[in-house]
Amino acid sequence: MDYRAISGAVPAQLGNSVTFNVGLPYVPKRGSGMLFYMVDTRKGNHVYRILVNGSEQCKIALPDGNNFATLHTEVGHLGTINVISFESDTPDAAPVDILNVTLFYEA
Repeated sequence: MDYRAISGAVPAQLGNSVTFNVGLPYVPKRGSGMLFYMVDTRKGNHVYRILVNGSEQCKIALPDGNNFATLHTEVGHLGTINVISFESDTPDAAPVDILNVTLFYEA
């Protein structure tokens, strides 16, 4: 199992959209992996979706309350050049800090 640390301790605001460009040395087995990320939910009540190379992977709903959450999502459509996006589905929601993002994948 290999991994790619995409960000670490460098918050990015999750407003309407946050995008990470991720290069991998080879196409992962089955073109999939696990995306781990930590967020500060702030006020919560926020829904967002994760896209990989333009394909929606999942929707996540953050509960009400000021908490930190470590989440993981199985993602597909991975190649050697990837665009991973977190996009808001909640208009006018308070921004959410993405604290760490790591992608695990198999050779």
